[in-house]
Amino acid sequence: MLWPAQEPWPHCSVPDEEEPSGLPPVAMVPVVKVFRSDAPGDWWPQGADVFQLLWCPNPHWDPPTPHADGSPVVEIRWWRAADLP
Repeated sequence: MLWPAQEPWPHCSVPDEEEPSGLPPVAMVPVVKVFRSDAPGDWWPQGADVFQLLWCPNPHWDPPTPHADGSPVVEIRWWRAADLP
């Protein structure tokens, strides 16, 4: 998955159920990348034309809000394709 060089790769900040210390932080796993041209609509933020969804592969039974109990911890990123390598 393309990622801007100046942007650090996201890591899960929620402790792992298997490793209560939560150390070391686990890198988020890319799940999907969608281009605005492939899924047009008015739901895209102004100036964004790339949507990326990443998630933590570890089980979390008490994830932070807005995640539902027992759901994966996810991170959404919106980009301009011109900003990606």
